[in-house]
Formats: sequence, C-alpha cells, structure tokens
Amino acid sequence: STDSDSLGGNYIEYLASDSLGRIWAITMQGPWDSLGGQVPGSLTMVDRVAQSTTRFGEDPINPNSLGGYFLRSVFFDTSGTLWVGTSGAGLRDADAKATGFTAWAHNPIHGDSLDDNFVRSVCVENSGRVWVGTALGLNLVDRQTGRVRHWRHDPARTTSLGRASVEALHMDRSGRLWLGTAGGLSLFEETSNTFRPYWDDVTEPTGGSGVIVKVIRETRDNKLMIGTDGDGLKLFDPGSKSLSSFPILRPVEESYILKVTALERTRDCHWWSGGYCGLTRFDRSAAVAGSVVHDPENPNSISSNLVSAIFVDRTRDGILWVGTMDAGLNRL
Repeated sequence: STDSDSLGGNYIEYLASDSLGRIWAITMQGPWDSLGGQVPGSLTMVDRVAQSTTRFGEDPINPNSLGGYFLRSVFFDTSGTLWVGTSGAGLRDADAKATGFTAWAHNPIHGDSLDDNFVRSVCVENSGRVWVGTALGLNLVDRQTGRVRHWRHDPARTTSLGRASVEALHMDRSGRLWLGTAGGLSLFEETSNTFRPYWDDVTEPTGGSGVIVKVIRETRDNKLMIGTDGDGLKLFDPGSKSLSSFPILRPVEESYILKVTALERTRDCHWWSGGYCGLTRFDRSAAVAGSVVHDPENPNSISSNLVSAIFVDRTRDGILWVGTMDAGLNRL
C-alpha cells in the first residue's frame, strides 16, 4: 500500500493510468466533512519508476488549477489529454504540455455549454470525442469547437433519456454508447437521436425502479457486466436482452454486499468486484472464485474492506491496484 500523506488522503475515489505507466489517483481525506459537505480532493500521480508522487490540487496563484473541488473521475484520451470530472465545477482537461487545466463548465447564457457542473461519469472515444454524464443528462464535448451538445429527459418523448442523472457510461466494441442511470440501463442511438431502455425489458423481480447503475464493463463475448448500488452484480446480454445476477458471498449484512462500487477484468479473464466487503473474484463461468478481505492480524492483507476503486495496470504485468474509502491504495 501507499501511505496517505504522499497521496493527499486515504480515500481513493478513482484510478487511471497514462501511456507511461504512471498511476493517477483522485484522493481526499474523506467524502464528507463534519457538517456533511463534500471534501475537496486532489489529483495525485504515482510514478513507480522514480518512486515519487506529485499532487495537483488547489493553487491560489494559478487560476487554471483544479481548485478546491470534489473530484469524481480521471481519464486519458488517445492524444494523451487528461480529463477530470468534478462535482460542482464541471469538467477539466489538460494536455501533456499544459501548465494548467481548461474548464468546461455550465454557463446559463450559452446553450452549448455543459448542461450541469456535477459530473457523474466520463467516456472517451478512440476518435477523441468525450461523452459526459451529469446530474441533469448526457453531454458530448467537442474540444475543437468548444461546443457541447446535450440530451435531457423529456416527459413528452418516450425516446428521450429516461432518468436525468447519468451515473455510468460505456462505449462498446461496436461503438454503441450505454448509459447507467438511477433507473437502470439504456442504449443511446446517435443516428436516430433516441434512447432505448433495456433494463425494463428484463423480467426481474426487482425491475429497474430505483436501481442505480454505478459501473458498466464489457466481457470478451460482448456482454455487459453491470455493478449497481443496492442490487448487486449483473450480467446483461444485449442480444437476448437477458439479465442474470451473479452469486454473492454474504459474510455481513446483505445491504452492504449488494453495493458494487468498482469492477475490472484481469488478463486471465477473471473479474474483480469491489464494494463494502472487500474484493470478490469471479471466474469465466461467473462462479465465485475467491475473495480478498482485510485481516487485522496480517499486515500484508488488503488495508480495508471498503473498496472504492479498482484498476488493472495492463502496462505492468497486469498489476491490480485497489483504492479504499479509508485506508489508501493497495497493489496486488
């Protein structure tokens, strides 16, 4: 694990890697302060070759710094541009030669600005286009023109975005954009400018009502792994429109184990899911293959069972990085 002082906090919100194999982590001292307000975060770069960490946060003398905002996500596009989603200050980007960040924020005077400053999810296409999910809808950022297109829920149109808050985005191998919302799973068909809800097509006892989709990943056979906040881990087949639930271990109260905060696939085709009860590993047959939990008697165990982020470093022998909500960063 990496110590919280060098990271800037022991709550790891998000993990990513650049083309040089450096790990980028959004960190903070905790998600909430004593009054219930969001705690400002910082972006930390971990350079394992140089064995150093560099933090990017609020800089009073640099108006282009990240500022004292709650940071949500970090991504790199194919050109090496760094994108950071915030909760309250919109989207920020910086290329490799920049001295600061460019802000993409909501401007009520300009209809082609970001529709909301509370960024929930970001998806970067190979072509360079950037999709942004916010608390109010879906946005498409054009970095060349500086304009933003957006889509919102329209009760008068059955083909509009079903739920406003877009919590997860995923572009599949066919170039289709999938959205996870507070109501389940939808597919955006850009050619017809319509949204197709898939979650409601599935005859599940829980249905799609009130289920928040937090993370979407794709399997090698083009199915979707879906992590939810309260309904566990799902496998969705777009061809048959079938949804199945993964088996779960229940070492503690069920309401906690059903919260999936992170999900990644390793080189050996195993899937790792994280939440409030450590890590769970699934094999190719979707059977539980094992779990990793904190052991207070073992200093080499994972530092906490509260897992907030998982990242597979495909540039360095498939190392699994695990961020926690209260005990820093782990390397497995």
